[in-house]
Parts: sequence; C-alpha cells; structure tokens
Amino acid sequence: MTSIEQPTGPKSKGKKSYNIQNIPGITRTVLRIHQVESATGWGKSKIYELMKTGAFPTPVKLGPKSVGWWSDEIQEWIDSLPRVAA
Repeated sequence: MTSIEQPTGPKSKGKKSYNIQNIPGITRTVLRIHQVESATGWGKSKIYELMKTGAFPTPVKLGPKSVGWWSDEIQEWIDSLPRVAA
C-alpha cells in the first residue's frame, strides 16, 4: 500500500508535509480536499462529480463548513483502479 502524504507545492498553501506511515499508531487519518486532489491527480470538480455518481468515497463532516475523507478509503479506491496493460 502506498502512503498518502500532504502535498508540498502551489496547492499546499504552505502546510507542512507528513507521511502517515511515520507516525506510530496512526493508520487512519482525515484528508482534506487538497490532499485528495494530490493523491488522485484530479481537481475538486472531478472529485465531486464522481462522488455524485457514487464512484468515489464520500467525505465525513468535520465542522459546519468543512469535510474530509478517510485516508484508508481513498487509498483503497486508488488501489481498486484498473491497471493499464503493458
């Protein structure tokens, strides 16, 4: 299983980068939209379009105006994508 890291670069908004595999005892974290964009390579519109059709994991509510996605659900979804034949 590949680890999901916080992005660094223009979309990271100056946030620190963490690798969840390096934090003892942490196996499930909440990813924010910019982290999901980085992990999938898709933008917010495409992610929400796929959620609407049921083809992408739905987020959990974190507060009145914020949501996040469970890291393990995003990783499982990525792992389930079909492989390109060589």
